[in-house]
Amino acid sequence: MCGVDGVDPRGERCPHDVSWVRDVPVDDVLEQAGDLLAETRIAEGVTRRLGG
Repeated sequence: MCGVDGVDPRGERCPHDVSWVRDVPVDDVLEQAGDLLAETRIAEGVTRRLGG
């Protein structure tokens, strides 16, 4: 939910242009993206070993 007007941004666009991510450091984004990719690769490897 939008912290400004309560609109669910997955369903419709908020009528304002407040950024949710403007203040998030790029290094934090890269670190978390890397973690997600590593988890995905681990999960894929487990699935392959189990014959899935």
